[in-house]
Amino acid sequence: MSKYIKNSNDPCLYHILDKRKKRDPWNKTQLSLDEIELTDDFFKNIQGCFRWNKIRSAYFNDFINIERVKDLFIKWREQNEYLWLEAVDTNTNEVVTNFFCKCSKRGNDVYKHRMKEKFSFLENLDPIYFFLDTDKEKYSPMIFISPTIDPKKYTLNQAWEIISKELHIFETKLRQTYGTFVKFRVWESHESGYPHCHIVYYFHKKYFKVFNHKDKYRIVTKHKNKITKYWKMGNIDIQAVQDTHGAFKEVKKYITKTIWNKKGDLTNALICLFNKQMYHISLCDPFKKRLQYYKKHNITEWREQERILMAKLDKWGKKDFIGSIWGTQTYFQFYLKRGNLAEPSATTLVKELMHNCNIENVKFRFVGCISATDLKEFMPKMDNEWVLIGDPPPEFKYLIGFDTDLLELDRG
Repeated sequence: MSKYIKNSNDPCLYHILDKRKKRDPWNKTQLSLDEIELTDDFFKNIQGCFRWNKIRSAYFNDFINIERVKDLFIKWREQNEYLWLEAVDTNTNEVVTNFFCKCSKRGNDVYKHRMKEKFSFLENLDPIYFFLDTDKEKYSPMIFISPTIDPKKYTLNQAWEIISKELHIFETKLRQTYGTFVKFRVWESHESGYPHCHIVYYFHKKYFKVFNHKDKYRIVTKHKNKITKYWKMGNIDIQAVQDTHGAFKEVKKYITKTIWNKKGDLTNALICLFNKQMYHISLCDPFKKRLQYYKKHNITEWREQERILMAKLDKWGKKDFIGSIWGTQTYFQFYLKRGNLAEPSATTLVKELMHNCNIENVKFRFVGCISATDLKEFMPKMDNEWVLIGDPPPEFKYLIGFDTDLLELDRG
């Protein structure tokens, strides 16, 4: 039995598995997909919201196929949900008001807006050229790699489950050979569902010799062959990068194709199914790092705190994609104004709300995740706003199934 069903509390799926076991106690055969029909309601929780633990349980126990997963992903994405937060007075412990923050779901309007916001900063940075076309000898510290998987060696499930581990081994060998680097990686699936990825690596101390081949820049054979041997799952394409603008444009192309194009639905569905981030970028938030450092070394005097922040910026910047390439000042200004480039999560609006809340002396208590349909029950005139404020009747939370202990959140 797979780890997904073991972690599931779904009695319906256990009942189905139990019937399968009685029919075939030695597990020599399996019920075919057309012998059992799971309606959409099966994949919803008590509040009527689609949930990925149910989708994963059904898929990894062979009750649904990839096409059904893709269909369920689209329905999950298009179903608007809100995170319900109660603002509680810290002195009286009474609820002051209620906030409802729209969930960011991979590909919905909140997610797309946050992505545009995050990457607009990178797009507006001045490009850095590593070499010019007129240079006789060309060198670049940045390479663009696309590793693929041989479908003859792995099943689709194996490919998605193993690729992250193999990528980690691959990058360990890269680091041992060429030194430290920062990266920007994005996942993509072929039409077959098999994964591959596109990665930009910027090396701190290594410059690769570059030549032009069929309108693309390539690294010399010696390094190409060495890097190719490090990737064990299939083929790998390696290009040299002329400038940062071109590198970012290349990576963003795959992100754009995944988010703003229907062809990206399969990629997004599989990323959700196998619980992966759509993209990863090397990040090192100096403001989070400084708080960790102050706490670890018990530094409370503000002048010493400021001195340490400025002294450590260069070191922390080397671990960050922006800091490594554009330098300490740009790195500092980015985190001061924009936060970071991490993929937007479901709670992307919550911290912003908590920090910008003008109500004094409150703590926030998480009630649960509510569908827009249920929310409309007491807000019939609600528009598609991202943050809503309202006070439902006390019995409302129990009517829609929120009768468990509530989680309290602070503004930190």
